[in-house]
Amino acid sequence: VGTWFVNGVPAQAFPELIRKLHRAGMAIGNHTWDHPNLNSLTDEQVRDQLRRTNDVVGRKMGSCMRPPYGLINSAAAGVAESLGLTPVIWTGHGQDWATPGPEQMLSALKAATRPGAVILVHDGGGPRPATVAAMREYIPWLVQQGYAMEAVPSCLGRPAVASARSAR
Repeated sequence: VGTWFVNGVPAQAFPELIRKLHRAGMAIGNHTWDHPNLNSLTDEQVRDQLRRTNDVVGRKMGSCMRPPYGLINSAAAGVAESLGLTPVIWTGHGQDWATPGPEQMLSALKAATRPGAVILVHDGGGPRPATVAAMREYIPWLVQQGYAMEAVPSCLGRPAVASARSAR
């Protein structure tokens, strides 16, 4: 079990994947419509990014969001919170967007692992063979260390304003 932060554009293109994640018990969080830096947008543009993604994912959407690049200022955070979405930032990652080898990624993930950690890995943005290879070792290592993978707690509820339609 985990949390999948999804962009609206691919969520719209692959609705069956969203259904599969939800049926598998995964939490689904909002990662904006098309991955902009929220700090460079107006409040209304931030609201549009989040509402459009909520509209596509629908009732499967949890009550959290992850800002692209981990960047969120107080204005964008306020907009997210006004929509019932709690901003979530990771505490550790393998920097897979920089395409390190699986060994380097695994080392970084292990170093970041501690109780309550939010570990970030990606499944999009191109082929991810190094991420897959690192996860094949990391997940069994987590279990051996006594950890359990869980959804981010703030992602388990429903957002207060699930869609633009319900806000009218």
